[in-house]
Amino acid sequence: MFRKKLKPEIFRKMRENAGLSREELALLMDWSEGTVVNYETKECKMDLYEFEKFMMVTTTSKEDRDSRKKLLKYISNAIQELATIGVVEK
Repeated sequence: MFRKKLKPEIFRKMRENAGLSREELALLMDWSEGTVVNYETKECKMDLYEFEKFMMVTTTSKEDRDSRKKLLKYISNAIQELATIGVVEK
């Protein structure tokens, strides 16, 4: 299986340039926030699928990033609302 090695400083810079917090990137990538921290602090390898997804998530236009942030906020608010009525766990 092909695995891509990405230097931690490049990984972090790409996340920051995309305007994403660690939490937002973790949500979009379906990772834990700890996984994002690992990629930002030590050289890790990701498989081709993860690398392609990371590239798509971090190389978007400002308009796409703004739309994504609005969507993430909407989803977060919806989950919190569902938690308050007991549909999902907090």
